[in-house]
Formats: sequence, structure tokens, C-alpha cells
Amino acid sequence: MGNKQSSNCLNGSEEFEKYNLERKTTLRQNFLCNLLRKSRWITTFFTRTNKKKERIDFRSLNQSIA
Repeated sequence: MGNKQSSNCLNGSEEFEKYNLERKTTLRQNFLCNLLRKSRWITTFFTRTNKKKERIDFRSLNQSIA
């Protein structure tokens, strides 16, 4: 019986290590996915802001020429 219990403990720890590794991988994937979403949002925000500035600059150029 002692052997069975020790083998169960080993199997349990191996399963825990496997679960822990999968959990770490999932956490990394979630972190990278969230980082990518945030970077896309920031890029979109600055792109829109720059386009607005270009439109304003273009309008002011037209007014100064006329």
C-alpha cells in the first residue's frame, strides 16, 4: 500500500506541474493578447488624432493661400 500511495503522490505532482505549465502558458497568451489589443487601440487612437491634425493643417493652408 505504501508504494501505491507514493505513486499516487508522484502522479498528482506530475499532473499539478502539467496544469501549472498549461496555466502559465495560458496566462502568457492572455497577457500577449491583451497587450496586442492595447497596442492596436493606441495605434488607432494616434492614427485618428494625426489624421485630424492633417485635416486642420490642410484647411489652414487653403485659407492662407486664398
